[in-house]
Amino acid sequence: MGPAALLRQDRRTPLVVGLVGTAWGRFAVARTYFAARGEVPRDLMAFLADAHEHRGVLRQVGVIYQFRHLDLQRHLARRGNEPG
Repeated sequence: MGPAALLRQDRRTPLVVGLVGTAWGRFAVARTYFAARGEVPRDLMAFLADAHEHRGVLRQVGVIYQFRHLDLQRHLARRGNEPG
């Protein structure tokens, strides 16, 4: 690895460490990762808000979203564990 590559890497390191060093940073990284893989909607917060406000599938307790129906939560959790 040449000196230019090391310099670029060194400048990015504090940004990455600062980003994943906070709860919001870890959330942002995870949301981006899963959205890129197609596992969550790109606009996750809009999706959650729609599920809460318009469809009644989720309830909001403080900053947490919860399923209104335990059976639906169990069904979705089971689907995620099935081999693919």
